[in-house]
Amino acid sequence: MIARRVATSLLFLFLIVSCVFCEERTRRPTVVVATDPTYPPFEFHDDDGELVGFDIDVIRAVSEASDFELDLVVVSFSYVFDRLLEGEVDAVISGVTITTRRSEAMSFSRPYHSEPQLLLVPASSPAVRGLSDLSGSTVGVLQGSATSERLRAESAESGYAVVDFDSALLAMRTMMAGDLDAVVVDATYADLWSEDPQWGYVGEFRTVAEPVSREDLGIVVSADRPDLLSLVNEGLASLVESGRLNEIRSIWFGDAH
Repeated sequence: MIARRVATSLLFLFLIVSCVFCEERTRRPTVVVATDPTYPPFEFHDDDGELVGFDIDVIRAVSEASDFELDLVVVSFSYVFDRLLEGEVDAVISGVTITTRRSEAMSFSRPYHSEPQLLLVPASSPAVRGLSDLSGSTVGVLQGSATSERLRAESAESGYAVVDFDSALLAMRTMMAGDLDAVVVDATYADLWSEDPQWGYVGEFRTVAEPVSREDLGIVVSADRPDLLSLVNEGLASLVESGRLNEIRSIWFGDAH
């Protein structure tokens, strides 16, 4: 009788341990992803305070495709890379442009979006046809962008000065106040400002010639997390193959880009 009870107890203990190990093997990993929701339509808070946007839909779809739990946290863009390098977050998706300088310290996923960069000038500046006409002028750009790096490299030869701004909207407001001669911004912003009267810029500016450049956006992970980078890239590849990425893009940008 005692032997039977011991055997039963050991079997019960074995089943419990087996269930624990089974749960560990099947539990979905949690990935903490930082974003700065001040960049519509990529990431922002809607009228109900919900975190929404193109980037938000992309990372949620990636988490489903790669089978990991997603924990989105809000971090100011000024500190987002510090949080990543300090290990406080696992990844970043916040309209981040892939640049050579950033790639030296962090790892980027495959590009998931390419955004044209357009040169805008006040409607009262008909003589400006491109960057070559801006000698002696000031051009506003988004701080830390690939376009900022490129324009600064070319500014000495072309004769214009580059001014960095924390946001494209601030650069636009500065130009419309007469304190900048031109700005280079995402095509998404240019379309929004030219079509939506709520911004007050309809008819107040014009787009100059062809795009100045295109910036590829990527999801950022720590350089010492190749496992997470592979997971993210696998998810993005799945979205591309299934057509889901294009579906998400059409929701936020229509047929543009």
